[in-house]
Amino acid sequence: MFTVGADVRVTTISELKKDTKKTLEASLEGPVYVLRDGKPVAAVVSIEMVEMVNEARENRRLARIAARRLEAIEAGEDRVLDETAFWAAVDKRRPPQK
Repeated sequence: MFTVGADVRVTTISELKKDTKKTLEASLEGPVYVLRDGKPVAAVVSIEMVEMVNEARENRRLARIAARRLEAIEAGEDRVLDETAFWAAVDKRRPPQK
């Protein structure tokens, strides 16, 4: 269930349409939850927040890969790559950077 804390910013779709700039400015300080019929349907966040989330997701993905590799190596099911080959494989799997 979604609960709104005292310090959380909320707006409605109507308010967002009327004053988008105000919502965008508020999002620089933290997420602004958008409500429709009193229920959350979206959140407006800053680009910095999106970048932080994307970086955290990528770090978790790489940690999972590293954990699986370590388990396979410890079980004798995988060979160890040298550093150059490892980073070449990582670069192939990364999404293209803009």
